[in-house]
Amino acid sequence: MHPDSNIDKLVKAAKAGEEAAWNALYQQYYPGLYAMALHLCADIASARDVVQDSFISAFLKLPQLKDYSVFGSWIKKH
Repeated sequence: MHPDSNIDKLVKAAKAGEEAAWNALYQQYYPGLYAMALHLCADIASARDVVQDSFISAFLKLPQLKDYSVFGSWIKKH
């Protein structure tokens, strides 16, 4: 199975409202986003807030995502 196909399935399921799929995406992408935010913010609380805001924004804008395979780079912009 191509690695992106799992992401495609998770994003499609999350888009359809499946909470477990959204949780799986969160678990997969949180560590990288948090590390990036911590590097930029240099403050744990601020980094957590930035990542939380990113996930909220991504959740709200998920219906706009057309190419599911770019979810990882797409969420970094939110």
